Amino acid sequence: MKHQQHVDALEFRRDQYGLSQSEWAYILGLSPSHYNDFIKGRRGLSLQVAAKAFEYGVPAEAIFQCKRDKGYGDIMRLLADRKVKSLKTQLAAKKKKIEQKIVAIRARGKE
Repeated sequence: MKHQQHVDALEFRRDQYGLSQSEWAYILGLSPSHYNDFIKGRRGLSLQVAAKAFEYGVPAEAIFQCKRDKGYGDIMRLLADRKVKSLKTQLAAKKKKIEQKIVAIRARGKE
């Protein structure tokens, strides 16, 4: 069940951005087949990919399945150590980057 909650969290954010699985995989730094394997439960996510997902708005609690009162501070320090900035202060810039990447991906697909 824990894995399904990770999948649901990432898929919810992907859906909110209106991205295909391939586009979302590209943004997270994964190949589409790796992301598909993750969705099907055959592969996990590296800390680097989890940090990238956090950067694009997937809550740390959903990624790491922790509660704010137990281990939350440790995870937030871990994310800070990896130089991941809070989405709250970066949302506008991140959204613009996502939109630019979507345009680039779609333009590549039309070639």
